[in-house]
Amino acid sequence: MTAPSGPTEEPFRARFGGHAAAPFGAESRDSSISPQQKLDAALAQFGWLLEAARPTLPPERAREAEEEIDGLRAFVQDFRRSDTISSSPVNEVRMEALIRSDETRPASLIRGNRLPTPMALGTIGELYDLDPDSFETNFAATGRIAMPRGLVGTGTLVRMTNDQGQVEGILTVRHVAEEIAASLTSLDPSDRAEIDFDGELGSRKRNRHRLKGVLASGPDSIRDNAALDAWDYALLGLGDSVDAVARPAPASAGVSERWLRDGNNVAVVGFLGRPDVAPSDLLPGTIWHRLLGGIYNVKRFAPARLMSRAAAGEAFQNLDQRVVLHDATTTGGASGGALLAAGGELVGLHLGGRSGAANIALRLDGIAAREQWDCQ
Repeated sequence: MTAPSGPTEEPFRARFGGHAAAPFGAESRDSSISPQQKLDAALAQFGWLLEAARPTLPPERAREAEEEIDGLRAFVQDFRRSDTISSSPVNEVRMEALIRSDETRPASLIRGNRLPTPMALGTIGELYDLDPDSFETNFAATGRIAMPRGLVGTGTLVRMTNDQGQVEGILTVRHVAEEIAASLTSLDPSDRAEIDFDGELGSRKRNRHRLKGVLASGPDSIRDNAALDAWDYALLGLGDSVDAVARPAPASAGVSERWLRDGNNVAVVGFLGRPDVAPSDLLPGTIWHRLLGGIYNVKRFAPARLMSRAAAGEAFQNLDQRVVLHDATTTGGASGGALLAAGGELVGLHLGGRSGAANIALRLDGIAAREQWDCQ
């Protein structure tokens, strides 16, 4: 089920490390540039201007500017969706998935790398209370991957060893890395990718570090012909701090199979973006509003249980054992989120889901075996 990397692999890796040479505004001299590219460049420029002005802005003005840019981002997303995005099952699986609509899978806000109300999360909240430190190390190691235009996905700082020594970087999904690589060909020379290990609701702190290249990745290019169980992972290099703040400790990882039984408790730690649904589906009283409260792009803990393939439906019956299914509440920004077992250890990588059916996660032990890594 593994597709060859093909001729696009080297451009994917090469683009990630730099920017296009053309200056911002060059699109006016090149009729081959599409309206979508122009919109993307304009959105990136607004994001860059906000970041440049942020140190001089009162917090409330910065929030107002962020809301205005979010409105522009929604317009660009609507344009892209109507102009270029097909409705293939593969595209659907890379987006948000509401598996359980009975409100038993709320995505709890994380505050100060802790769960404020674990008792509201049932069994997994009780397990958190038994050993919060193992969870909280991994909360701190998980960050928001973004570009000036906004949230791209989630990643987790990990440290592995191989025959060359230690390998440390940001573990995320390859389709997030591909989106970054494609965006870095935009016309805005300020375009860059960062990970913010803070990103909590109400926090004025930031712990941003630049991302600087692909250290390892799965062989499957995540496009329309990619299988649901594709090798959708990438390890990204971690660069300098933007805020002069030390990086967190790497996540505590585990590859034991004892957590794999159907019905076991797991959770996804990630940044749930605004669901890509009609605005009326996000109003107070709707299921999305009851689960997320109208708050998006902040760090959350989404409890779940592992699902059997039989319960997920026909499309999930013959998937490779390198993936597991779960029923967390997620949205597109959670792609690359840390899948935690009931003991708090990192055991997988959240890929995406299909609403009403199942979410899919790639097992960490499968990634480690393929890359010949030992987890630390």
